[in-house]
Amino acid sequence: MDSIPKIERCKTGIDMLDDRILNGGLPRGSVTLVSGSSGVGKTTICSQFLFNGAKKYNENGLLFTLTESVSQLKKYMGQFKFYDEKLVEKGKVQILDMRAIYRQLGMDRDQDTLQDMNAILRIVDSIIGEYNIRRVVVDSVSAMAFRLVDKNKIRDLIFRFGGIIVDRDCTCLLTSEEASGIRRYSEFNVEFICDGIFFLRERELGSTLIRTLQVIKMRGTNHLRNEHELIMDSSGITLTEKTF
Repeated sequence: MDSIPKIERCKTGIDMLDDRILNGGLPRGSVTLVSGSSGVGKTTICSQFLFNGAKKYNENGLLFTLTESVSQLKKYMGQFKFYDEKLVEKGKVQILDMRAIYRQLGMDRDQDTLQDMNAILRIVDSIIGEYNIRRVVVDSVSAMAFRLVDKNKIRDLIFRFGGIIVDRDCTCLLTSEEASGIRRYSEFNVEFICDGIFFLRERELGSTLIRTLQVIKMRGTNHLRNEHELIMDSSGITLTEKTF
């Protein structure tokens, strides 16, 4: 009888998340949506994922930002101990402002066609290949979707992006603002074509607010589904055994 192939893992470097919640880490080649409202830690956990990858596992990382400039993002990340400017200088962690790429392509308008976005994806693919990128973060998929003229094409766009990630053997995190109203994890339902969902939220506990993280789904691995307390301090993100 053929043995079941072992799933290759991509560790986030956050012990509780890797060892307990995800049963070994993210499946290599997966695309995970990191969803939640403003201030819950989406950008922080994604940045930590990249810097941990470079420091602990010698995996090059790439962050595409569509909401903040590179200087603003570096200033924000610089408050955390996981941030290392030397890794940025060496190109182990690259931070690219997608708006600069838009301008270079003459796409300085507010909205893009699917054809425009496909041109962007070709550039993304070439960067990943040229610099041997193994970890990718897009912050945020909501901003990317709002630029697209035909909102019905956003799922097709993310599907094509996911194909690049798989073909290049990368692992990707996409941030998204939680949709308002009925429980959805993104404005444009991209959660249905992602391999996994991390849902970050604030929960009232007595007179205080605490942050939590819950893995809603993750294809290719067993995982815990509890909400785990999330602590964000100068070290970055840690998760505790406390569940809800």
